[in-house]
Amino acid sequence: MGIMLMLLLPIPYCNATDSWGFQEKWRRIVVSAAGMYGEFAVAAVAAIVWSMTQPGVVHTIAFNTIFVASLTTLLFNINPLLRYDGYYILSDLLEIPNLANRAYEMLKHLINKKIFGVKELRDPNVKNLNEQITLVVYALCSIPYRLLVVTGIIVAVTYRYPFVGIVLATIGIIIWILFPIAKGITFVLTSHILHQVRPRAVLISSVFTFIVVMLLGIIPWPAHAYATGIIEARNKATLRAPEDGFLVKVACRPGEEVQPGQAVALLRNDDLENKLAEAKAQAAISRISLDSAISSSDIEYKIAQQQYESAERVLKAAEKHVERLKLTSPTKGELIAPDIYDLQGSYVEKGNEIARVASLNDVVVKVTVDDHQYGWAFVSGTEPKAKIRVRGMAGKVIHAEIERIVPAGQHDLIASQLASQAGGNVTMDPTSTSQPRTLRSQYIITLKPEDTDIKLVPGARVKVQFTSGREPLVYGWTRRLYQAFLQRFPW
Repeated sequence: MGIMLMLLLPIPYCNATDSWGFQEKWRRIVVSAAGMYGEFAVAAVAAIVWSMTQPGVVHTIAFNTIFVASLTTLLFNINPLLRYDGYYILSDLLEIPNLANRAYEMLKHLINKKIFGVKELRDPNVKNLNEQITLVVYALCSIPYRLLVVTGIIVAVTYRYPFVGIVLATIGIIIWILFPIAKGITFVLTSHILHQVRPRAVLISSVFTFIVVMLLGIIPWPAHAYATGIIEARNKATLRAPEDGFLVKVACRPGEEVQPGQAVALLRNDDLENKLAEAKAQAAISRISLDSAISSSDIEYKIAQQQYESAERVLKAAEKHVERLKLTSPTKGELIAPDIYDLQGSYVEKGNEIARVASLNDVVVKVTVDDHQYGWAFVSGTEPKAKIRVRGMAGKVIHAEIERIVPAGQHDLIASQLASQAGGNVTMDPTSTSQPRTLRSQYIITLKPEDTDIKLVPGARVKVQFTSGREPLVYGWTRRLYQAFLQRFPW
């Protein structure tokens, strides 16, 4: 057992090299998987604790434990493309010892023999064609994945420890990019293996380098910017409880089309109804008093008349309050109230939302674009094209045209569903205590979807892709890296 550093954090490990003494491969696989057993067991216990606790310190620690124990197992231990438990399990299953090194050697052998045309090469020791294909596939998969993991680790370290991350990034560029390029050039120009086919090797390498440079740094590709948004109806209304009361009746079904003035739900408030009964009784008494005062003096009649008018005003106010208990639609549209039957019979406070009415035949998409993306996609001189993917139907693309752009950034969130806390992509400012504010300035863009057979429901989240002009891939990658750097270090 020992300690190793991962993301500059001490991580314990167990040396299981002695398991190679087992002759049966299944015993070696069981030993290799022991670490994953432990991680999944810890994650399972943490999941039980998380489900049985309320929000707090223990709840948060349990959630983080679930995340770490399961994520590290999937990305590292169980993944055979890295030399951790999954690698040795795959090596035993395939019965190919020293899998990674043999895979890289096989890939280099095929490049020299099949591409550069070297004839006098001894074939690697492989059982059959299937094993050869397995080695090549493993090499082609593991190299980019290792680069991806190393890049992710460097980005994570940079975010937490900027100076250390920059040092690691510099070392990574030297080891993973510059050094292999220099080694490859040296091999092509000086290796004795290529002495008979060096012109061909130089030509092929030059053509390959030219193609890569053209594809990445010269040829312009469609450049994209991405944003999140929400579907809204042009004609919409929110039905809120006008008074406190119990929701005793639902007059319309969710999804039903309602007309202006049509009853949607009915509330009951015994206090308001009692006040109405008292107001009616008081109004009747005042009317009788007014009739009796006709034969009295002018002063008594005026007093009775004032009392009657006051009682009538109270009666009208009470009738108005009771009449408001009948919730009606102010506009034509479809009733959107998925939880209205759950509210039936329960007490609803004044101002609480009960339902919405929206015209689904005329909807727009409100999109928030952060200032970095906006500065690139919308100030390039050409209006970008927009494609929409609705959450839950990502396989279907809806084209849209830009209808309106608010020409100034703002920090107000257009919909709570877009906040990161609700599963959206808009990061909120943690220092804002008075009202929710976005961390970065956002531009509001209104899109008009083209005619489609897809039902667009107001309130649904969407992912929008803006295509504005064309640029080489390297330019786009550099721009995104620079934007991420500015976001982390706004100097």
